[in-house]
Amino acid sequence: MLVGLPGEAVTEKNLKIDDIMIGSKKSKNGELLELIAWGRAELSRAGIEEGQEECERILMKLLGCARSAVYLEEHELAASGVCERFRELIEKRIQRIPLAYLLKEADFWQETLYVDERCLIPRPETEILVETVIREMKTQAAKSKGCHSRPGSVIPAEAGIQTGVNSSGNPGSGSPIKTFGDDSISSFSFLDIGTGSGAIAVALLREFPNAQGTLLDISAGALEVAGENLRRYRLEERAKLVEGDIFNFFGTRDSGLGTRNEDPTRGASPEGRVPVFDLIVSNPPYLSEKDWKEIQEELKFEPRKALDGGKDGLDFYRRIIAGAKDHLTSGGLLALEVGGQAGPPIPTGTAQSAVVRHAVKSRTSSSAERARFNKNRALRGLDAPSSQAETVSKWLHDAGYDNIQRFNDYLQVQRVVTARRHS
Repeated sequence: MLVGLPGEAVTEKNLKIDDIMIGSKKSKNGELLELIAWGRAELSRAGIEEGQEECERILMKLLGCARSAVYLEEHELAASGVCERFRELIEKRIQRIPLAYLLKEADFWQETLYVDERCLIPRPETEILVETVIREMKTQAAKSKGCHSRPGSVIPAEAGIQTGVNSSGNPGSGSPIKTFGDDSISSFSFLDIGTGSGAIAVALLREFPNAQGTLLDISAGALEVAGENLRRYRLEERAKLVEGDIFNFFGTRDSGLGTRNEDPTRGASPEGRVPVFDLIVSNPPYLSEKDWKEIQEELKFEPRKALDGGKDGLDFYRRIIAGAKDHLTSGGLLALEVGGQAGPPIPTGTAQSAVVRHAVKSRTSSSAERARFNKNRALRGLDAPSSQAETVSKWLHDAGYDNIQRFNDYLQVQRVVTARRHS
């Protein structure tokens, strides 16, 4: 009997070749199984774990079907050109080209996004940032109204990020959050710094139908990808794409942007005014020089500008913290993803890795890719006596921000830091 994770459809998530195939002679898809076996063996020889999962994802894309249908339906592989295309993709994957780039898509939060080599591939860890922001914005809205959020589908506190630590290191807990669009929250504006594929912005715009987003990136190519994803979900009317560096966009009080207007149009930047937002969110580059020398092969195909955080990995945090206060409304939220402190990677093929894979809800990376990413994340903790979360929290405190909090990911690694501009 097949047993799946809670709430998981067995036919979609837990089917294995041995569970379906009573014998190759009896299988109607013997050619398919041989193709998967070949692909799995080739990936294994190249040192790529979870070859079965990757082969299935490739076939799902090529056949345009769900995972169960890959096995349970008959397919004319040779006649349709699937065999040839499958082998081509496996050969490229062996070169350690990320699977998301080969398939031109990555699943993030509740969306399937277009991605290519012009942008960083969205990571499951960044879903923690999105989840934190959604909860914080809803909590703030509920406080402003003097009531609780209306009932809806929720993510239980036990699922992960709901448990965090504040700036003093004391455990804290968050409120459950809904997982569908919430139009009960009044209009607010946000800035997504280093938007890349637009993953964070798209998730927030879909969650909050009254929100307006500004997507900032120094890469014109990345902004083109973000624009494609905005159009995919018909969000372009509520979003603005801005090409520029943090320094140029934030500027200083005498940079030509003018002095800060205490009540400008939110998110707007008319002449003589500094644009302000209710929320500034960012997953900035945070690999240090040392990290870059030890990264996994797949990361070498991704844009270095989206990963390289300077000598100590903290360059962009310095810039953001220094400039963000002048661009947040009174009480506005600043939310940052940070590199995790040292921690052992979760072995693949274990019950624990399966639980994490289920909790993260993302199909963007295989469990093996996430374990390797966790290993790189652990390396980041070796560069300094304190974690990036602790360092960033201290800088926020020294800069005069209020309500500084740190939140853990599903592996209990500090992953997100939030703070508010003094009211």
